[in-house]
Amino acid sequence: MMNSILDKLIPKNWGTIYNVSGKGEICSIQTKSNSIVFESSQNMLLILLSSQSCREIILDNVKKFTGFTPAGHVELILKERKHCIKWNSDEKSLLFCFDNKFFEDILFSEEIKDIYSEKLHIKKLDKSILYIAKKLEIEIRSNNKNEIYINSLYSFLTIDIFRNNIYAKKVNNLGGLAFSTKTNLIKYINDHISSDISLDDLSIVSGYSKSHLIRAFRQTFGQTPHQYIIERRLEKSLEILTHSHISIREAAKICGFSSNSHLTECFKKAYGETPQQFRNKFYKNNIIQIY
Repeated sequence: MMNSILDKLIPKNWGTIYNVSGKGEICSIQTKSNSIVFESSQNMLLILLSSQSCREIILDNVKKFTGFTPAGHVELILKERKHCIKWNSDEKSLLFCFDNKFFEDILFSEEIKDIYSEKLHIKKLDKSILYIAKKLEIEIRSNNKNEIYINSLYSFLTIDIFRNNIYAKKVNNLGGLAFSTKTNLIKYINDHISSDISLDDLSIVSGYSKSHLIRAFRQTFGQTPHQYIIERRLEKSLEILTHSHISIREAAKICGFSSNSHLTECFKKAYGETPQQFRNKFYKNNIIQIY
C-alpha cells in the first residue's frame, strides 16, 4: 500500500494506526459517540471490541442496520461503496485496511467467490477469537511493539474471520418464497411477536404446506421459521431492555418467550450474557430513555 488510507480516513485523535508490511494497515480506534461518512479505495474489516447500545449502518444511502451491537460484531467494508456509520456510545474497535493483493489472496485461498454479493452473511466472533483481537489491540497501543507478533495476529485474525465468519448464504429465489408471501409472513410475525406463532399459523398465512413452507423459508432466509422468529423476539427484547424499566419476566412475555428462563437461555446464547447482565451494563454506561 503506497500511501496510508487510514491516515486520511480516521481523525488522529480516534486511534493508533499501524502499517502491516505487505498486508495493509490496522487502526485501534477509541472514541466517544460519533459518526463517519466515507468511500474507501481499499477493502476493510471492522471488529467491535465493546458493545454499543445503538449503531446505525447506511450503505449507498440505504439503511442496512440499526440497533444494539455486541462486542465481536464484524463489519466488512467493501471498497468504492458509500458508508455512513453512526454510534451513540463509546466505540472501541479494530479497523483493518487490506492491501489489494493480500485481500485477493485471502479470498482465493478460502474459495470465497461472492464477496460483493448481497447474500453475504457475517457471524459474530466467538469469545476465543475476540480475545485474540483484544490482544492485537493492546499490542498496537504498546510503546514496545513487536512487529512479528502484530503481523502474525493480523494474518491469523483475517484468515480465521474469512474462513469461519464470512460466507455467502446458500439462498436464491429458485424454490424460495414469492415476494408477496415473504412480505405477508414478515408482517404476520412482527404483528404477532408477543403470541405463540406456530408452523400451522405460518402455513395458513403463506398458503403452503408445512413441509413446503420450511423448505421455501430456509431457501429465502437461510434459516428455519423457528430460528427467524427467535431472532425477531430477541431484537424486541433488546429494544425493551434498553428503553424501559419493564421487568425481565414481563419483557419475556411481551416478546413471546414461553418463560423468563427461555428468554435468558436464548439471550445468553446469542449475546454471551443474561438479559439482567446486559441491562445492568447498559444502565451503567447510558442514560436510559423511558417510553
